[in-house]
Amino acid sequence: MTEEKLLELLKDMSLKEKTGQMMQLDVSCFKDEGPVTGSAVE
Repeated sequence: MTEEKLLELLKDMSLKEKTGQMMQLDVSCFKDEGPVTGSAVE
């Protein structure tokens, strides 16, 4: 994908769509050794 095509796609995406893309979780988030994000509750 060219940078021009990428910028065109980003321009056409809504803020909700862009946020959704950034918030996609990886399967490793559901395993004990996955990355820890957010506040820890103990």
